[in-house]
Amino acid sequence: MTFSVTMLALLLTSILSLAFNVQPARAAGTIYIREDGSIDPPTALIHATTSDYKYYMFLDNIFEPIVVNRSSIVLDGAGCTLQVGKRESRGITLSSTVSNVTVTNTYITKCQYGIYLDSSSGNTLSGNHVVGTHQYGIEYGIYLYSSSGNDLSGNIVHANSYGIWLDSSSDNTLVNNNATGNTKEGIHAYSSSNNTLLQNNATGNTNHGIRLLYSDADNLTGNNAAGNVWDGIHLERSSDNVLSDNSASENNEDGFYLAYSKNNTLSGNNVTGNNQAGIHSKNAHANNISNNTIARNKLWDGVRLESSENSTICTNNITANGQHGILIDTYSNGTVCENNIITKNLQCGVYLNSNSSSVDGNNITANGQDGVYLQYGYYNTICGNDIIANGGHGVSLNTAGNNVIYGNNFTNNTNCGVYVYMQSDNNVICGNNIHNNARGLGGYGVSFVSSNSNKLYHNDFMDNPPLVSLQNSMNTTWDDGYPSGGNYWSNYTGIDSDDDGIGDAPYSIYDSKDRYPLISTHYVAVNITHFKTVVGQGCILNINVTVQNRGTYEENINLTLLANSTLINQNVTNVTTMQPQVINFTWNTVGCKPYDNYTLTACVSGVSEGTNLPEHNCTIGYVEVTIVGDITGEHGSPDRTVDMRDISYVSRRFLCLQSDSLWDWRADINGDGKIDMKDISTVARHFQESYP
Repeated sequence: MTFSVTMLALLLTSILSLAFNVQPARAAGTIYIREDGSIDPPTALIHATTSDYKYYMFLDNIFEPIVVNRSSIVLDGAGCTLQVGKRESRGITLSSTVSNVTVTNTYITKCQYGIYLDSSSGNTLSGNHVVGTHQYGIEYGIYLYSSSGNDLSGNIVHANSYGIWLDSSSDNTLVNNNATGNTKEGIHAYSSSNNTLLQNNATGNTNHGIRLLYSDADNLTGNNAAGNVWDGIHLERSSDNVLSDNSASENNEDGFYLAYSKNNTLSGNNVTGNNQAGIHSKNAHANNISNNTIARNKLWDGVRLESSENSTICTNNITANGQHGILIDTYSNGTVCENNIITKNLQCGVYLNSNSSSVDGNNITANGQDGVYLQYGYYNTICGNDIIANGGHGVSLNTAGNNVIYGNNFTNNTNCGVYVYMQSDNNVICGNNIHNNARGLGGYGVSFVSSNSNKLYHNDFMDNPPLVSLQNSMNTTWDDGYPSGGNYWSNYTGIDSDDDGIGDAPYSIYDSKDRYPLISTHYVAVNITHFKTVVGQGCILNINVTVQNRGTYEENINLTLLANSTLINQNVTNVTTMQPQVINFTWNTVGCKPYDNYTLTACVSGVSEGTNLPEHNCTIGYVEVTIVGDITGEHGSPDRTVDMRDISYVSRRFLCLQSDSLWDWRADINGDGKIDMKDISTVARHFQESYP
């Protein structure tokens, strides 16, 4: 009897145990949605809800992979889980024979690929949740191979190795996806072009937030790439991409990193609080960095260029970064840095270690060290900047020669306004306001140490105690001859008996002298802006000349613009004190020899009441005249042939507005301020023309 009771108890326990461990039915092997609409095997927990086999829905959680071979259907996971449980497997595969499939509302885990598109196009993946687990990490949340024209929106890809991977896949759109907490990249595009990434969240990933590798002409707009262990957005060997209005903040390395990538545009981005640089370019050429907010990046610079030539850095707000505001390092030649606000950076506003670059029209204030520090750089231009209240010198030249520094306002800097030392020879310093500097110990308005054959004229030295220091420096020239004149010195006590605006006696400077000191501050600064450096023979080039009266009297001036020695045009205008005015000139290049370089020179002359205004010249840059249609080449410069590169360059900018980040004046062939069919047809008419 005791035995029977014991057996009965065990039997009841087994029955109850089974009752509480009922598992959903599992299909054997892979589930197929066949081309004819049938489900194989028919016992799978997927139901075709419409008689035309267009809509399929999960009935419960599924534990086998799904392959879709039927086009133009909707596969709705209904919030159920697809859990394969095999390491080398795919959750849902869209095969190469299908298109126009929608996969939505599915939770996928425990497989190698969550959703895999194999040469499948025109599909929609939306509202899916693909997540790795501790036991079964998903390597690729969503993987597109050789697939184009797909829309991915509103998906969550979390805790995988890669969130979303595009491989040789183009013309796809990724919108509002969350690619977070993945152990490698949030979004990775390899050899994938013409894709649009819009308002995705790629945060907290162990490698980069978004990475483009060998991927061209992609558009990244409004994405959030923050808090990643490596870079926020990383481009490598990727060109002609547009990255606009993204947030790349609080990443452990750089906000943006570009390597071996050219002709990219970074515009309107928020790049703040990254642990290294805000924007870091290495061996990456001809990129445009404009209208970004770049602030509080901790260890490095706001913008850091290394061996990156012909880049443009303009109209950015670069504030409170851990080293320099902008670092333009060795071999980053031909950089244009203009119209930026560069303030409160820990070290220099601009650190320039390159050749043939320009720093123009910037507001460089309250940086911890020098406003501009130029080292080992030659043939650079620093002009039209407000360089004010920096903790070191206004501008320093260290072993830097043949540079031009003109039209700047150096005011209230702690040490010298201009400091030139260590074999910095043959520089021209003209037309600057050098006021109230040298507030620190040992500072001067301008100081030369072991630097020879420099020339200074038309500068206004005022309230710098003392004005000049000259040590071990020979052959310094302090004027531009007569009647152009020398400099204005606030402590000059001479007279002007003949009323020619020049003091009768020289101004002594150690064993040298300013032979023609200006008796008053009649000086008009001149700056040339030409939108295009390449223009076709016979086409129009628009040129703006900015004049600013930096003196104390209103002036009537005659402004003449030359291309080499050829007159372009003249203009007579009135300029009031300190108010810059822009005068537009148009140059018709008919008769110019192709592939000659033309230097632009603006000359100001005129007569003030009672005082002759000396002539002031501004010579800047050059314009290359080419055959019509030749605007680019293999290395980004004209190559004496009109080919598909030129047509493609203009076509990509078709109907761009001047406010668009992709706008390029070179593509406006006829100079009418628009890029339209006239420009494309002009290039096409000259297709395959070449010049010896």
